[in-house]
Amino acid sequence: MSKAAIFADYIVTPGMTGTNHFETAAWFETVALSPGEYPIEGDFGVDGELADGTGFKIPGTIVMDSFQSLFCGNAVGEAYDREQNVGKSAVWRGYMNGYVLARKLLRGEQSNICLRPGYEARETHFEYDGETHASYGIFKTK
Repeated sequence: MSKAAIFADYIVTPGMTGTNHFETAAWFETVALSPGEYPIEGDFGVDGELADGTGFKIPGTIVMDSFQSLFCGNAVGEAYDREQNVGKSAVWRGYMNGYVLARKLLRGEQSNICLRPGYEARETHFEYDGETHASYGIFKTK
């Protein structure tokens, strides 16, 4: 059985943006994120490791979007005005796999996410087929 917990914070500084993608690969909206700290919640297994990945939501304002109808990558129908939703409120939905998050934190590549007290990123080593490999995860320390 797993239990959800807030284990980190996503720190947004002025000028940061996020991009939401939708049902088709060509549809997107770019959101100027509201500065602040936003909690990141994830499910932890009985072994104390973050199970799979985690999602988070950060509010902001649309700076551009595109929902143009396409056929084989070519625009069809009326041209889409990419600025028609500029200024409207939106939420950026982010996702990060626990393995990738831990690896980035340990390598110093993810400076805008801070783990809360009681959680840590770990690198573990294991043998497979006569070779040593590394894996990464986010773990409860308490």
